Amino acid sequence: MEVIQPYILAPWEARLQVILSSQGAEEEDKIKELAKAGWAARIATSSSARNDLVGMGVAIRIPISVARAGKINEAFSVTPGTREEHNPYAAELAAIAHGLSCLPEMKHRAVVILTSNRSAAQAIGNPRQQSGQSNIRRIYDAVGEFREDGNIVNLIWLPSGELKIQKIAKMSAHHATEPYATPRKEAIKAKTKILSGIRTDMRNERKLPDGVGRHSKKVDPALPGKHTRLLYNQLSWKGASVLAQLRTGMA
Repeated sequence: MEVIQPYILAPWEARLQVILSSQGAEEEDKIKELAKAGWAARIATSSSARNDLVGMGVAIRIPISVARAGKINEAFSVTPGTREEHNPYAAELAAIAHGLSCLPEMKHRAVVILTSNRSAAQAIGNPRQQSGQSNIRRIYDAVGEFREDGNIVNLIWLPSGELKIQKIAKMSAHHATEPYATPRKEAIKAKTKILSGIRTDMRNERKLPDGVGRHSKKVDPALPGKHTRLLYNQLSWKGASVLAQLRTGMA
């Protein structure tokens, strides 16, 4: 299970500036032009939750001048795990970290990261005490290495499907959630998702059997807690016990 730390970035570490597409028509056109720039190394990520699985997809476009082995376009699909252990937000962070790790070494270039998950983009721009810290740390470590080589890294949030590279990433994410997909065993389980599942199980265990307390459920809305206590206080212990049995249906 993931361990959430009080913080993951030191106060003096520069945060990655996040560009949101909802900044006006003129600004949005500039953002899309940057996202489509052929001279930049581009990473598009997407996540999917279907068939009780969570999947992530990554599409990469690399300029010919820095492409290794002649490869310009690459796409990946990974199944981190089930819905009980993961969520699309965590998968999106993992996809961004994975995409950055796949880029070749380059200098004085521009790297553009396109994500369709706004929550993931905001978490990267302003990391807090929340799930996904390990992948956010991986992202910042990779960005730091690229910056040391004189590269510029931009993180852009765009609604899914606006660009061709995003559509490829989305298709890859859907492929990772097909019924035959096999989850990765080494994927880190999202702590918030695990805790949510535990709370649900506990609520189900503590839930009264069907038919028990049916009458009390009808009475309680009309009798707030204070009035109920006054009602019991006016009775003897034996009378209060009998009333409790009548109200709850339990001896």
